[in-house]
Amino acid sequence: MEHTVSWKTIFRVLTTVLAVYLSFRLVNIILVILTSIMLAAAFHPIVTRLKRYMPNTLAAAIVILLLLSPIVLIAFAVLPNLIDQFPQILATVSTILNKTTVLPPALRNVDLTQYASNVGSYLLRSTSIITNAVTTFFTTIFLTLYLLVDSERLTKLMTDSIPDGQEHKFQAFIARVSQINGQYIRGNLLISVICGILIFLGLTILNIPFAASLALFAALTDLLPLIGAFIGAAPAVIIGFSISPTIGILVIGLFLIYQQFENNILAPNIYTRALDISPALSFISVLVGGALFGMFGAFIALPIAASIPSAIRFVRDYNVRL
Repeated sequence: MEHTVSWKTIFRVLTTVLAVYLSFRLVNIILVILTSIMLAAAFHPIVTRLKRYMPNTLAAAIVILLLLSPIVLIAFAVLPNLIDQFPQILATVSTILNKTTVLPPALRNVDLTQYASNVGSYLLRSTSIITNAVTTFFTTIFLTLYLLVDSERLTKLMTDSIPDGQEHKFQAFIARVSQINGQYIRGNLLISVICGILIFLGLTILNIPFAASLALFAALTDLLPLIGAFIGAAPAVIIGFSISPTIGILVIGLFLIYQQFENNILAPNIYTRALDISPALSFISVLVGGALFGMFGAFIALPIAASIPSAIRFVRDYNVRL
């Protein structure tokens, strides 16, 4: 039987291949746009409330300044102390690894101080890496500002492209995705701040050195779902065991108690079931996101995975109507 391929099918295949190729080439730009959209969705409700008392642009600018204020605070108040303490932390961890008999010799003989020095020297020599990081950061911030200012216009532009009778479903879909991403980002930032404060208090009570730096590291890694808690606890636990086995066990207990508090009290009340996906799918999405885009991919994996059912329902209903 002879099969013929229509020009329409060929065009669809070529369009798909071109889209995949462009997505691969523009992956960094896509990530910036995706990050800006997620941030805009997270802070749009705040801008909406502020618009009652001031112009839209001013409200968006205030929200962006509020978003930047913790970063500026960390950069000028916490980061200098962290930089000063970082060599001491590495030296302490290296000493513990060298004295540990359960690890293979290859791991015991790793010089973390020298390794960090080599990485730092490489970054300083590679000015393009620093330039790209700074450019990406400010591009994301300004794009988020523009999205907040033009949110109504952009929503209307997308709604006008939807056939008559489907606008309300599209608006419901956008509202649902915005709710998921907004609650996730706002909740994640709030939980991270609470994590840093409580871990700092706990480490201070246990008289653990570098408590502020270790708490900041735990707070930043807590932004990563599922795996962030284990990464954030590791340095504090190692330093705790360097003091005594009892202190090390108490540090483990501190992080375990906090995780129970976060998982059973904080997260359910802050997220309000916005990310209603199974733990297995959550873990798989984090693994895939991390493998594709590193730490950033692990961070955005959960809201994207939680948005997929809404997207599937919208596409299915849209196709049925057409």
